[in-house]
Amino acid sequence: MINLRLNPALDVDVLARQFATQGRLRVQNILAPECAALIADCLEKQTPFDLALLDDTGAPLVLRGQRIDWNDPRIAAAVARAGSGFSFLYRSFPMLTAYQQRQPAGHLLHTVFEVLNSAPVIDLLHRITGHADIVRLDAQATLYEPGCFLTTHNDLLPAHNRRAAYVMGFTRRWLFDWGGLLLFFDEARHVQDGYMPGFNTLDLFTVPQLHAVTSVAPFARAGRYAITGWARAAAEMR
Repeated sequence: MINLRLNPALDVDVLARQFATQGRLRVQNILAPECAALIADCLEKQTPFDLALLDDTGAPLVLRGQRIDWNDPRIAAAVARAGSGFSFLYRSFPMLTAYQQRQPAGHLLHTVFEVLNSAPVIDLLHRITGHADIVRLDAQATLYEPGCFLTTHNDLLPAHNRRAAYVMGFTRRWLFDWGGLLLFFDEARHVQDGYMPGFNTLDLFTVPQLHAVTSVAPFARAGRYAITGWARAAAEMR
């Protein structure tokens, strides 16, 4: 197991007060720098991403190993659906499923998944969120390339017992104009807050909460890499 260490300088009491007041926060330098660099290398060079999207019926669809082909009618349907409702298009590596199947064998993200579900990380989430019933995290690695997006939604699926959502950022280089922004909205759909893609960051926010990831611009010169998921109270992952 890699020695994935949380930053010992984190002021957890301050973070907990901010989370209680705003329902969200960004933690800078969540990991030791060498750990973040190792994970970023893995995401950039060693992770076999699939393509995740919604089909024209609104059902999730995974295209194994496929890159974005804008002439593919399934991709066109996901884009068209975004014009009037919820839709998404991004590249994904399902860390929970991959961990359960141990595929690819020996992949670093299997160890990262174990660390995310280790006692120090779960305890940190207990202390920041105030949800002492959080028992585990699920996770997927994501890559947003030009044209990728995630439209407005609130993550609420009551049977899944999601207490908080998280985004661990491993994007080393990004410009604001490239898009890929994590935005939060009030009930009138006015922007309340937002974060641009970051490196060695943890974005943590309550569920439910309206949010979206804006479309990555066609002129973006890098990918938006992250590990995302939910902190759950239920013992059974769904």
